[in-house]
Amino acid sequence: MTADTTLFAHVIPKLTSQMEGAATQALEYILSESEAARRGVADMAAHGGAGTFTIAHLETEVSGESRERVDLVGFDAAGAERLLIEAKFRAGLTVNQPNTYLARLPADGPAVLLFVVPTARLESLWPEVRQRAAAEYTLAPDLDSGNLRSAALEGNNRYLMMTSWSNILDILREAAVADGAAKTEFEIAQLRGLVDNMEMNTQTFLPLNSTEMEPDIPRRILALMRLVDDAVERAVAEGWVSSPRGSTPSGGGYGKYVYLCGVNVWFGIYLRQWARHGISPLWLWPAGQDARSALRGKRSSPDDNHFPVELPFNVEYDAVLDAAVSQLEQFGRLLSPDGMYAGA
Repeated sequence: MTADTTLFAHVIPKLTSQMEGAATQALEYILSESEAARRGVADMAAHGGAGTFTIAHLETEVSGESRERVDLVGFDAAGAERLLIEAKFRAGLTVNQPNTYLARLPADGPAVLLFVVPTARLESLWPEVRQRAAAEYTLAPDLDSGNLRSAALEGNNRYLMMTSWSNILDILREAAVADGAAKTEFEIAQLRGLVDNMEMNTQTFLPLNSTEMEPDIPRRILALMRLVDDAVERAVAEGWVSSPRGSTPSGGGYGKYVYLCGVNVWFGIYLRQWARHGISPLWLWPAGQDARSALRGKRSSPDDNHFPVELPFNVEYDAVLDAAVSQLEQFGRLLSPDGMYAGA
């Protein structure tokens, strides 16, 4: 659990595996309870080109004539479906999406079908949704407004849109702050914690591009593996690391458990932390809670558990190795403030 994980994000995954449903229900609750939040999402749709409309109430999992079920539907005061929201994290498109959903939108407009997706999927999923829609509808050119994609269906005021979870939560929060709705602002923060946790732990497959097939990426990984081995070997030779235990992958990477100044730690390439936070490919994780506590506040960490081993740029290998070994020694001194020692 990260240092800024919300209570909602911590508890919900322990109670259910239906995380997308939980996030959708939370979004429905926020919009149902807050007129300011409803105005915010309607204003976002208007910014995407749709006309002004009012959302009077919302319902989840509303079935249509083709037995398709929309995650979240916003109705106007007359009971017309003005806003259909389909929430995604890992799930792909169904056979009904988007065209069966678009057919549900009232012909008198304004009306919007909005997909809410992880930021990492925005660039790849929007072209697929648009291509499917174009097979049955004539679409106007895209309106690309940062984190909001929008295309009008020609002939009436109906729109296909897509935005990120981060963007819609930003918009809802701004609306809540402007309205002085502290309770709604707190609830949005709880949902954001859950969404952030889901996005960090969802291994989104991004479309491949030709540059990623070049040998530079595997060469870099192999060079980093050598760096881990060489840093551990030098530290063992200097006497403040002992008992390295072969290759022990963690977080989809490569590393080793060692005793660093007598303290059991894992050191190596931690791909998940690298992907989440950047900073460095190399990380240190003390196996014991007391050891982790000893480092908190003394070395920077994005989650108080994993500590990056930062590497210098634009220097030769020996300088990078020196930096990695030096930081390991600094970690060791913090873990063993009374003096350096090896010992298993």
